[in-house]
Amino acid sequence: SCAGGTGAFIDQMATLLKMSADEMDKAAQKSTRTYTIASRCGVFAKSDIQPLINQGAQAGDIAASIYQAVVNQTIAGLAQGRPIKGNILYLGGPLTFSTVLRKSFDETLHVTGTCPENSLLYVALGAAFYADQEFDLNEVANRLDEYSATATYISLPPLFKDKQEYEDFHARHLKASVPCVPFGADCGPVHIGIDSGSTTIKLVVIDQNDN
Repeated sequence: SCAGGTGAFIDQMATLLKMSADEMDKAAQKSTRTYTIASRCGVFAKSDIQPLINQGAQAGDIAASIYQAVVNQTIAGLAQGRPIKGNILYLGGPLTFSTVLRKSFDETLHVTGTCPENSLLYVALGAAFYADQEFDLNEVANRLDEYSATATYISLPPLFKDKQEYEDFHARHLKASVPCVPFGADCGPVHIGIDSGSTTIKLVVIDQNDN
């Protein structure tokens, strides 16, 4: 979930809006305003976006806000306060396919970036050029094995030593279940609690007898 500034972040937010990434880009092209959305973590971003959805904010405005959040996180993470100058190339999947994302970078950086032909393939081409030498696959496999052998892992003991201990735990906690009455029952005045979270909305109704 902590994928701020990446294409995975955009995919997560598109799923929340029930859109494809392409549909989200088209919706963002019609936006008239943006909202401040957490950009570092997908979970926090969902906590900002879900209330906007619940309050009826336009999908295009939310989509544009998501792209701006990606821009903010990318610039903050890469530049870290240093000015970004020179020729700007937009490479990789999100910047290749999203016109709004490129526009948001242009407006934030006050530049006119270029998305070159085959921008989607530049990273792969760079890797291919960098690997312009021969490798022995057996040697590569041995190096990977040697690296894995140096790693150490620390794990905690299991929560339950066996299935019976788990079932005892489950039965013990069931005793604390809340008493319920039919929803249509005449219970007099009630208290209503609503939790509007990042992905779901939960509601509880309690009467004067704590049912």
